[in-house]
Amino acid sequence: MALRDLLTHDYFPASGIPFSDRLDGLFFDPPPDAPGRVPIFHIHGPNVIRFARALVRNDWTAPGLKRDGTVNAPEVFARNIDNIRAALELDVNDPTSLARVDAFFRVAALYHDVGKSIRKANHPPIGANILRDLDPRGRSNLISNMKYDDTDPRSPSEFNRFSLICSITQHHDKFGVVGTGEGALPIFSDIPYFTSDYSKINGIRKNITAVMLLNCADAAAVVLTGGAAREQIRTDALHFANGVYNCRHHGAPAAGESGWLSQLQVKVSDPSVCLGLTEDGISRWLGDWNDLRNAIDAPEVKGSRGRLKQRLLSMEQSPVRTIERIRRLLTTATRTVGADVVADTMSPAAVETVLVGALGSYQFQAFCQMFASVAKLDYGLDFFKAIVCGCVRKAIIIPAGGAPGTWNNLSPAESACLAAVDVLQISEQITSLFVRVLNGLVTRYAGVLGAGGLDARRFGVQMRDLTTDDSIRDQIIKLLCVDPNKDHLALIWIADEVTIWSMD
Repeated sequence: MALRDLLTHDYFPASGIPFSDRLDGLFFDPPPDAPGRVPIFHIHGPNVIRFARALVRNDWTAPGLKRDGTVNAPEVFARNIDNIRAALELDVNDPTSLARVDAFFRVAALYHDVGKSIRKANHPPIGANILRDLDPRGRSNLISNMKYDDTDPRSPSEFNRFSLICSITQHHDKFGVVGTGEGALPIFSDIPYFTSDYSKINGIRKNITAVMLLNCADAAAVVLTGGAAREQIRTDALHFANGVYNCRHHGAPAAGESGWLSQLQVKVSDPSVCLGLTEDGISRWLGDWNDLRNAIDAPEVKGSRGRLKQRLLSMEQSPVRTIERIRRLLTTATRTVGADVVADTMSPAAVETVLVGALGSYQFQAFCQMFASVAKLDYGLDFFKAIVCGCVRKAIIIPAGGAPGTWNNLSPAESACLAAVDVLQISEQITSLFVRVLNGLVTRYAGVLGAGGLDARRFGVQMRDLTTDDSIRDQIIKLLCVDPNKDHLALIWIADEVTIWSMD
């Protein structure tokens, strides 16, 4: 069995491969993401594989890879394609080289979410631990699949490829969280293979590039919800996926499996079911990737993880970078809840005006220094989406018969109401609240975030508890966004609900 034999029908796990029970459960009998909801992994998983292959080949004709209405994403990607291929050591003019890189990325995509077979939260490190440690026989078999037929038997290349798949699995969300503003550049110093041996730099470049490329495919394959047509596709696809599972695990005739897979293949390739990539999103990830490459190549770093961390911290402390991170949080939160017209007003200049106005020039500089050490706002985006919804709902009046949305998503009726209100005022209020929340967290933990120089460390702020309890979340949002002169109480409550941990 070789790399290509791990897949069937291009985008699905073949039967009996390493860790097949976990993969079959995810792809063909997926757990619901929420009570009463149709699962999504039977759509998401195959599309990550499909889009990974398309990106390796720079093939933007793949249905759904580019979001509807996006024009320039392929051009942004094309401007970086030579550097991407050089880092991957890919020669597109060599059919063997292209076939091997193509197969490798589809297999990496196949396994990258295996941690979700245990738990969705923190699934990247869980997945890496599954591949490395949980099943020695599965690990050994997967490593064997990594060897090419014409490779010298004494070569450790299959171990290197297995290690790269583990690294992609462990770190595949990092470009995503930095792209949304939840993460900061220093989070990238966790990616392994950093040594003091400069001759290993090529391996480091390949690693970060592979992680970035898979992250792009993962983001493009986010499953869209809502709409009768989409829901029907998901339901039909689940029926076909379950047909495969029954053939493999419940004694249904194995001869029917290929037919189920062919029907599932058609459904998951429907371009309407995936989020796709935008020019703004791909620009963020490629910009961060280039910044990371330059930091790794800096003479004072030379592959050292410790020196890389210091350089990335220094880069993140720039006021320009701080403003951009907060703008990313703002635009991601507003667009994902359905408030695009608000997101369109959130320029770097507008964010800077609110930041300096709220903090003052001196405190703004101190904020930049400490906020850079907050390498991850874990599960923070959902809370910031709740703030956006709270501010919008305070400003609008839904017409009779208009349906309200959820706590972290506006309904179409609510989004439509934004055309009749002062969007700039809402934008300024949302930006001000984001800044106050972030500054409140930084101020609360200034004692640990303020260390600099060689003692500087990276911290994560766990924000999940702000949204898991409905009553606590709703009360905080009411104090913060609705009740007059109560936001200071909400800020105290927020700081009390979050926890902080050292990432070093």
